[in-house]
Parts: sequence; C-alpha cells; structure tokens
Amino acid sequence: MSRILDAMYSDGITPTVELFLVSPSGVAVDFTEAWGQCAPKRTRAYRLEDDRDALTPLSLVYEYDFEFEVLPEDLEKLLEACLRRACEHPGCVAWLAFEGSFHFDHILTESVADLIYGVCATGESPLVVLDDEPAARAALRDRMRAYRRRLGLANYRK
Repeated sequence: MSRILDAMYSDGITPTVELFLVSPSGVAVDFTEAWGQCAPKRTRAYRLEDDRDALTPLSLVYEYDFEFEVLPEDLEKLLEACLRRACEHPGCVAWLAFEGSFHFDHILTESVADLIYGVCATGESPLVVLDDEPAARAALRDRMRAYRRRLGLANYRK
C-alpha cells in the first residue's frame, strides 16, 4: 500500500477520504452518483468558518468526510468523479487531503502539499495522485499554485 493510501486510515481502522471545497454558490453537493455502487458507509459535511479578526478572502468552504468499511478497488476513478462533481458549479475549487491538514492560512500552500492528493476546479479535469511518483507530485503542486491564484490567495498572508 502507498503512503497516501496508508494515511487514509488516520485512526488505524476506518479508511476516510476528506474532500475540501471552496464554493461561491454555497450549494450542497450530493456525491451519491459519483460514488456509484461503492458508496461510503457514512458521509459527514461541515461548513468551515474563519472566525479570526483578519478573514481570508474566501467565500464558502466545506469539508466532506467519507468513511468506508474498506477502500474501493477503483478508488482513483471514484475520487476523480467526486472532484468533478464538487466542481460542477462556477468558481469552485476542490481538493483531497488528510485529516488535520486544513487551515485557512494554508489553503493549497506548499506547507501542506504533501498532505494533498487530488485537486480540481470548475472547467478542468481532476488530478488524483495516489503514489509518490515525482512527476505526478510536481504536476499536483503546479495545479495547487494555479488554483490558489484562482481563489485570490496567491498574495494572501495572515
């Protein structure tokens, strides 16, 4: 198993996929069709809010946690389908990352790049990287930088 697949078992027992979504529309996303026959045993959704004095220049940010009995065999395709579904509305950016990786100051930054394994934005194809192959990781980092700019965070510093 790869480092990335191992890390999906953050509690050592239950495999969990975390998807983060910046969605200007605030429309709830139904991932049922994206998962198809491999639906997770539990899905939890949260709206993440930056309640500090200096807010990040973002609209609405959501986290979706998908818990499984076992990870589906065609996980990469399913993750691509989920990212694609998350980015159906205008202005959306979504990414897959590990538990504990999210903070408003570090959205798609180099400091969390090793914790991110998939990205997508409205109008683009999803990119999922489930191994540590250097060229694929570099492509993921390039996309993260582009999407950070798209969100207006390229020059944001807390």
